[in-house]
Amino acid sequence: MGSITLDIVCGANLNGISTIAVYSELYPDLAPLAQYIKIKKFPRTFTQTGNFVVSDLPLEDASVGTRCLHVNAGTNTGVIDYGSVKVGNFAIWDTIYVNLEKVLAAIGSRTVQASYYHFDFGRNNDLTSFLPMAGITDLQILTDWTTAPNNFIIYSEQICGLWVK
Repeated sequence: MGSITLDIVCGANLNGISTIAVYSELYPDLAPLAQYIKIKKFPRTFTQTGNFVVSDLPLEDASVGTRCLHVNAGTNTGVIDYGSVKVGNFAIWDTIYVNLEKVLAAIGSRTVQASYYHFDFGRNNDLTSFLPMAGITDLQILTDWTTAPNNFIIYSEQICGLWVK
């Protein structure tokens, strides 16, 4: 690994903390990484209400599985009514409204983060539950906004280093 980037968002009140120090453990041997979780962020702009389809997220190889796609509310504190995910012509997350998404998360012992919509493929915090990216050539994410978000970010939470033959 040549480099690593940490994106740390700090609130207004850090209780007197003036600096944050980051440390890493380094090992002399160059053993390959085992499975690990990676979060990628994809900024988007949508300045109106209604359906917004994202079909240009980078596709991954067979060694990656997507655990969750997190969509934040944006700079205008947009409001999502429902979301859908399609792979090819198949809806694998078919029009789930926000209230149902929150109930499904609670049943799966997940805590929904405020101001986010979560496309959670890893229910029950099970690391073996994810959307396998192998063979996917067409991935579409649809969000329906009742309040325009302006600038928002889609975070892709991925399990990397899956064993593939």
